[in-house]
Amino acid sequence: MTKINLPHLKMAVMALLILGVCGALPASALAQDDDSFVGFVQHGRFLKLTPCEPIQQEVRLTSISMETAILPQEEELDLTEYEGKVIVVCGHDGGEWIYSATIAEIASPLIADFILRCYPLILLCGACLERINSARQEDLEQVDGIGPNRSRSLVAGQPYVVPGCVAALDIELLLDEVPDIGDVLRERIVRYFCPELYEQEN
Repeated sequence: MTKINLPHLKMAVMALLILGVCGALPASALAQDDDSFVGFVQHGRFLKLTPCEPIQQEVRLTSISMETAILPQEEELDLTEYEGKVIVVCGHDGGEWIYSATIAEIASPLIADFILRCYPLILLCGACLERINSARQEDLEQVDGIGPNRSRSLVAGQPYVVPGCVAALDIELLLDEVPDIGDVLRERIVRYFCPELYEQEN
């Protein structure tokens, strides 16, 4: 019987979590452990990849708890040995610092490469879905071929959720479920709200 490497399995799950959470769900639907963060170490700082934000945030790590009445930098974690690596950090988010921080996991090179390659595309898809999900009828009617009836159908279908979205086609296929929206209109809608997805593919 093959043994399962639990640390590697955990990191693989975190990688899939990034795909699913960042690219698929509206912010109100996120159900993620508030005390665990996946991120990338660069220039000695921790660049958070989860929770997902439109702008990536660089933070510092300290072993000091939030309640301790001393400066966090007095017990700042030295991340030199993790430079260029994807890691999982456990701790409490305090804005510019993660308090009571510990390094829980280091990604294998394969999983790290997977996360770093997919993450920019996931962010683009997530931002695209947010724009489409927040579009009103009058916004949708700016798209050539979308009139009052079609815009009502599109608004009725919100919010749109695409698990593991990494390309414009993923969103186009989802819109296929909306009545009277064919291939041409699907692409027009996504191109109107998310031109950067097509630029990324070229």
